[in-house]
Amino acid sequence: MAKPCVTIGLRSGEIIYSSVNTVDLMGAFLDFYVAHPVETIPKELLDDVKLLISLGAVYMAFMPDDGLFAWTLSLPESRRKVFAAFDASTRSFVARSHSWEPKDYEKTPRLALQSVSRRLGLNSVSTFDCIEKLSSEETIRHLFVRHLRDNGFSDYRIESAGEELLLKYPDEDTGGCDDLFRIPLTFKCGCTKERVASVFSGISRADRDFLFEKNRTVTVECPRCGMKYELRKNEIK
Repeated sequence: MAKPCVTIGLRSGEIIYSSVNTVDLMGAFLDFYVAHPVETIPKELLDDVKLLISLGAVYMAFMPDDGLFAWTLSLPESRRKVFAAFDASTRSFVARSHSWEPKDYEKTPRLALQSVSRRLGLNSVSTFDCIEKLSSEETIRHLFVRHLRDNGFSDYRIESAGEELLLKYPDEDTGGCDDLFRIPLTFKCGCTKERVASVFSGISRADRDFLFEKNRTVTVECPRCGMKYELRKNEIK
């Protein structure tokens, strides 16, 4: 299977559109879940997760080089939450889903998104509710477009072109670009056993002894991708 890529079209140095092959992207996404012991995505949510990741991959082309953004999509009817995070500097992303019991006041789909850029001092959080009765695909598109408009992308629109998803400036044709380039994407969290162990480095020796009092190892799950690591006491520095 081809490596998933974001394709970017430029005119006079300005991005006029960005597209991603959703089939290849989904292949990389599923390959990761087959190869790693993380929670599986329910079959009925695969299309929703695929669309959400594809939108994020296209949007990543418009982020600063050091930009990171992450979102949580809450779907009350499915009783699920979908989390995805993208890192523009490493061209990598991670995503997962988990079960969720909504409260009485959590009756509408919601998208919460955070964008960060250390170089530009950017750290914004957007939260949107979808109160209209829409299909899950329309809900995701609706919430994502609202985010784009609130963050200065009001002139762009989302289009489908066969198996590709495009974020395109409405007054420009995607053909005849001055330049065209591709950015390969990797499905990767970036967590390691050492990084997970470092979380415990600040705890006192007494707390560390208590942690390992009954068991020789402690299982720690990465909150981003769901990878589980078995830690021994001597591995915590």
